[in-house]
Amino acid sequence: MSDNRSDKTNYFFANPTRKEVFTKKTRKKTTRKETRKRLKELKLAVTLSKVINHFFPGLLPALARVNDPRNASYITYSGKVILMTRILSSVFYISSMRKSSEEFNSDKVIQNIGYLCNEELEELPYWETINNYLKRINPDELQNIIIELVKRLIRSRAFEEGRIRNRYWQIVMDGTGLCSSRKELDGKSLYKVYNKGTEEKYTEYLYYVLEAKLILRENVVVSIMTEFVDNEGKELEKQDCELTAAKRLMKRLKEEFPMLPICISADSLYASETILKECKEKGWKYLLRFKEGSVPSIYEEYESLKKYKENEGSEVRNGKKISWNHETEIDYRGYSVNFVEYREEEEELTWELEDEYGLIPEIRLLPEAADYDRVRLEATAPCLVLDFCDSDKVYGGGLAAGSVW
Repeated sequence: MSDNRSDKTNYFFANPTRKEVFTKKTRKKTTRKETRKRLKELKLAVTLSKVINHFFPGLLPALARVNDPRNASYITYSGKVILMTRILSSVFYISSMRKSSEEFNSDKVIQNIGYLCNEELEELPYWETINNYLKRINPDELQNIIIELVKRLIRSRAFEEGRIRNRYWQIVMDGTGLCSSRKELDGKSLYKVYNKGTEEKYTEYLYYVLEAKLILRENVVVSIMTEFVDNEGKELEKQDCELTAAKRLMKRLKEEFPMLPICISADSLYASETILKECKEKGWKYLLRFKEGSVPSIYEEYESLKKYKENEGSEVRNGKKISWNHETEIDYRGYSVNFVEYREEEEELTWELEDEYGLIPEIRLLPEAADYDRVRLEATAPCLVLDFCDSDKVYGGGLAAGSVW
């Protein structure tokens, strides 16, 4: 089977060799170069098995314990094999369940998944089998497995340096759409009407969820919990629906992690009294993005205090101008709010352009304080003045037609 992905992925598609797992230990010191060479030669199935056994030794037994609603007389593949096949298709970023059946249609892959699950397999479950199985099992059982895995990661203390102020575990909340259709999905799906009052009017139905993700360290993020945004018998209003789902999600988080010091992070939609109240009641901290208009009274007080310039600062770092300001203990309906403003601006962007007349050297984009309609470019020779337009059209920076001086 042809595969043009990374070498690590290709290792998974090679035959497993058990001798790599049960290699006899010796006292001979292994050099770093030899270690790198050995790691490269390991098959991914073996490596995955080691990772699972080390960090999540209870994963495979937990998958095996998931209640199987199928008739035992017609079972060909165990629930453990079905779930592991689905997990691996996500690990390898396979875009769809149908495509996973095509990608995994190889004797080598079948052997490796059998190796992971400790079962002898002749074939892997087809995508329809996986889909039908997932439809019938209780999703709460899978959620409970995720919770236990996350608790084990926290107890392992391997990611404690990723905590805020060495104490608070950062959990990010945000909504995302799973799928949408102009055909009604079911009675629980949300809907939104477009082009009202016109002949082009249509209704879009969608599944929308709120996700809670734990930040373990930079670029290491794990999903903890998912909460579906319910159809409350009215057309989708993003703010109301998400905030209502956020309250349910935060309640579940507190029930599962009652003693965990948490800092909730979210976008400006959640900068509201509802979220502040929930965090205060649960003893959590919060770090919320803010944009003008989210909570007008907070913004107005911040702007009035900001003019005194008592807490502002700036510096140039890695070619960027960084500026900041903060104000503390801003009152909002009995809640004491701290407001931090942080900005990064490109001091200078340099690139080279080549046209029919030859190379135009050292063109620099110079920021202009309050003028976003025109952007001035200067060069040692010649100089360009261009109008700013759609940011995706020219050179990735949105610079369109202009004149050469």
